[in-house]
This record gives sequence, C-alpha cells and structure tokens, in this order.
Amino acid sequence: MNYKKIYEEFLKYFKNSSPIERLKKRNPKDKRLYNNEKIYTEKHHILPKSLGGNNNDENLVELLPEEHLFIHQLRYKVFNKREDMLAVRFILNGLIGEKNIYVKKSLKSLILNKKILQGYAWIKTHSYNFRKNIGWHSEEGLKNISNASKNKIVVKDKKTNIIIGKVNVNHQKILSGEWVHHTYGTINVFDIEKNKIVRIDKNEYLKNKGKKYLSAINNKGKNNPNYKVLTKEIENEIFKCISKTLEENHFIQSHFLKCLKENVGNKFFNGKISMVFIKNKYGNVINLLEKYNKITNSNIIFEKYFVSKKRRDAYSKKYKIKKNITKNDIFYCFDKCEKEKHIFAKDIIECLKNKLNIKLNNKYIRNNFGEYYELVDEYNKIFNKNLIYNPKYLTKEMKKSKSKKISESNKKKEFKKC
Repeated sequence: MNYKKIYEEFLKYFKNSSPIERLKKRNPKDKRLYNNEKIYTEKHHILPKSLGGNNNDENLVELLPEEHLFIHQLRYKVFNKREDMLAVRFILNGLIGEKNIYVKKSLKSLILNKKILQGYAWIKTHSYNFRKNIGWHSEEGLKNISNASKNKIVVKDKKTNIIIGKVNVNHQKILSGEWVHHTYGTINVFDIEKNKIVRIDKNEYLKNKGKKYLSAINNKGKNNPNYKVLTKEIENEIFKCISKTLEENHFIQSHFLKCLKENVGNKFFNGKISMVFIKNKYGNVINLLEKYNKITNSNIIFEKYFVSKKRRDAYSKKYKIKKNITKNDIFYCFDKCEKEKHIFAKDIIECLKNKLNIKLNNKYIRNNFGEYYELVDEYNKIFNKNLIYNPKYLTKEMKKSKSKKISESNKKKEFKKC
C-alpha cells in the first residue's frame, strides 16, 4: 500500500472540512454533538516542529483527538520515525490526564474510550518492534551500549564524596587517587529501625554498631533478625488451617493465607507471615500437602484454578438474572419514571431493580442496549412521544434540594471561620 499517498489525501480532506462535519458523517449519534459545550479539538503540525515546522495557518490542521491519533499513526507508517510514536503517547496521556477539563465533561463517549485503549495497545506493539529493529534492542544498539561502557566506572570525589559519573579507568585523577569508586568507604549493613539492608559509611557503622546497625555479611538463616523457626506447635496450627480451608476436598490458597495470618501470624510472629514462610520451610504448597496427606491419611488435591460449586452457583445467579432484562422492561420504566418530559438514569435503574429484584448498573445497560439517548429515540418512535434524555437537566425539586445543600455547606464554612 502507498501510505504516503493515503496520508496526503487525508490531510487534504481534513483541511477542506470542519471537525463537526466529519463527526456528523462518521457518527451522528456521538455524545459530543448533544452537549452544549464546544467540541474539544487539537491542532496538528503538517511539518513537525522537530523538522523545522512553524505555527502558521498553512502548517496547522484542526483535528478531533481520535483523528489526531490516527494521523500520527499513519505518519509513523510512512516515515518510520520515533517522534510520531512519542506524539501518540503524548496525545493519549493528555486525554486521560486529570488536568484535561474537556475530557472529563464532554468526551466520555464509548467510541473515544475505545480509541484510547487501542492507541496504548498500538504503542506497545510498535515500540517493541522499533526497539528490536532500529533501537537499542537490535544487535548494533547492544554493541554500541557495551562499547560505550567498556573500561568505565562510576566514580566520586574522595574528599567531598560527590558522585562525578562514568569515567575512563585510565583517567589521571583516578590514577592519582583524587577520584575513587562510588562504593569506596561504604558498607552494606542491616538497619534495625528500617528493617532492611542499607549502604552507609564505614565510620558511621563502627559508631552505631549493635545499636542502630547489624552486620549484613553473615545474615543468612539463623543470623537473620527476621528468621522464623518452625516448631511442632506452629506446624499443628498450619495443618489446622489446611483442614479449615477445604472445599470439595480441594486446597484453596486464598482461604489458607487468611487463616495463616489470623492463627499462626498473630500468635507467633506479631501478624507478619506470608506464603514465603511455607516455601522456605516446605519448598512449595504441594510438598506441604504431601506431608499433611501422609500424617492424616487423606487425599487433598491442589488445583490452581479450581472453583467450587458454591462459588459457581453464586456467579451464575448474578449473570443469569441480568440476561432476563428486555427493552420492554426499560420502556416500562420510561413510562413510570418520566419527570417534566425528561428521563434520569438513576430512576430507571431503581425501577428495574424493584421490578426484577436484581443487582444492576448503568454499564450493563449501555453494553447490552446502547446509550440512553438511543433508547429514548427508539421509544419516541414506537410510542409517538417526545421524551428527552439530558444528564445535566435538573427538575424544580432537584434545583431546590441542590440550593439547600449549597446554603447548608456555606453556613458550615462561615461557622468554621467564626
């Protein structure tokens, strides 16, 4: 395919049409067209600034965010430049950022959310291929890195202890002794307060030896301050936890971990215990179960993805009931919940919950039946009515309650100031 020709044709099309016209052609039911606010757009440089482009009108095109993503992805296919990949990432980060007010208010449409997810997936695949073929993952890139770091070490000033950076081993100041290796005069020790290994100055360690710091050279096994001994009492408690957390003769690790923390951790180790303790003492969970089976003459099975009947029934109840919802149920709730010729999503969901006795949310309705304004249009066509769906609309009662809340909050603020 001639991607360059396609890229030039798209630029001509974008130049000769407005973003609203293009959006109406593509998707006349897009959420952004129904809002009173201005549609959020971005300016694209035909010749990028990195290649000498300017901010003149001839070099700029007004695009919708999904169009801006698309044009940079197309540019990458034409020119194969890293700058276009970075531009895609920059656009996506801007769209999902908290500072972008337009995205919060007007751009939360399903189509744009899909484009954002697709954009991040595109970056992952293409950045990997770029690094492998052109970047530092290629053979040439790895050779360049190894050649750049050969015969070089990170050094610091001996007197001031200020790190200078990577320098050649045969540097005059290294040979004279002014500069030394960055670890010179330091030692790895165990910090008692922080409960971890830290690198500090040797003189500081000698001053606070035994008080703040312990030697980290021989800290394996029993010499480690976090070492936990496995006694018969602890092992019996572990076996009790196994018997408590069984489902259909299967060992369930998540239940076992809870029991381990409650019974073993709180009793013997001040609440600090995890599956690492089991792995250190028994090797793995399978070895632990083999030992338990020998002692108790049982045949407990461990399957990582096992789900019992109880849990399967619980999941099926949630999802089976949801499938029974039909558009007639939703239209029935439209009739019931109408207020000032307007429909509100909260009222519809409460109506469906009371009618069908199920757990439900807006996400399920949108995924299975479409957006609310689409359902309202369909309802109006079938029953010859003029219902409206506007999420920002407030009834008289809503306005009164909102004003009351604002006045109460203002009174509280005044009272705090006093």
